[in-house]
Amino acid sequence: MNSTQPEIQQGQIIAGYGRHYLAETAPGVLLQVFARGKHSLVAVGDQVALCAEAVGQASIQSILPRRNLLYRSDAFKSKLLAANIDQVIIVLATEPSFSEDLLARSLIAAHAAEITPLVLLNKTDLQKNFSAATVRLQPYRTLGYTVLALCAQQQITTELLKPYLLGKTSILIGQSGMGKSTLLNLLVPDAAAHTREISEKLDSGKHT
Repeated sequence: MNSTQPEIQQGQIIAGYGRHYLAETAPGVLLQVFARGKHSLVAVGDQVALCAEAVGQASIQSILPRRNLLYRSDAFKSKLLAANIDQVIIVLATEPSFSEDLLARSLIAAHAAEITPLVLLNKTDLQKNFSAATVRLQPYRTLGYTVLALCAQQQITTELLKPYLLGKTSILIGQSGMGKSTLLNLLVPDAAAHTREISEKLDSGKHT
């Protein structure tokens, strides 16, 4: 009796929704995939071996060796952010106030994973706090970090960032309200990422 071996193919995880993911197996060819078991160690950016389960669906059989892995952790748990990336883009803003503690931890995480960091100061059109934010970031420039000041609502920002993005896989990280979604919508017009107003009373953004 002949037994049919399951079809195994390779793909890259391009989006994650809990234990379910979207994988690209060829340019423009997407599959809904899922991880078996109670805990998933899959990160967006992972190259994975897939086994076909149904039309348009597959299970993740294994994770192929990674170049790097970016994650955040605290005393209780770790969260995988992305794998096989070239650049961590840390998005800050003149308003609401950004956390230098989060900036430092992001830089440390990037260095630990041997990933190049790029710091963006967004919302330069809000001049009230621009000078103070620039002063706070000067020590990082002195240390040799690239710090770009821009406005995610201005089309010229696309041209400003293009030399830093071409040929690289990048991840945007930062606090709520820094403008990550607005920046993503500018760079990828069909992304349709949700945006929300910041809370002036709390000097913070609202999670989207």
